[in-house]
Amino acid sequence: MGFVKLLLICGGMGLVAGGVAAMVGALGGASEPLTYAAATLIAGGIGLWLSWRWWVAVDEAVREAHKTSWFWGGSTAMILVGAVALALFGITQGDASQQLGVTREEAGLLLSGIVFTLTLMLAGYGVCWAGWWFLRSR
Repeated sequence: MGFVKLLLICGGMGLVAGGVAAMVGALGGASEPLTYAAATLIAGGIGLWLSWRWWVAVDEAVREAHKTSWFWGGSTAMILVGAVALALFGITQGDASQQLGVTREEAGLLLSGIVFTLTLMLAGYGVCWAGWWFLRSR
């Protein structure tokens, strides 16, 4: 399976999951947040499985290129997100009222989302790193 095909399949699954969640919510099914969460977990799990199938089929050069891109691209993005988080923190403290076009309350919500997301990403990294070393140390 090619990389573009994999991206298209995962994107299509995301659209289907969102559509199904919206229909269930509109028809009075489970509460919308729970429906969206369940649909995301199912679609994400399928996406990870498809990604794994692609990953084991590609050669080492492709894997190394992706690992390098994720490391350096993700690290650079975290620095940029950290700068935005600090600016938002300044707004929540009243140091920079209405900068970036957000109120103190909105800045607090955005900052909470950034911290929550980065925490989960770093925790996921840590679990995978520990698992990698555990599997190779046996």
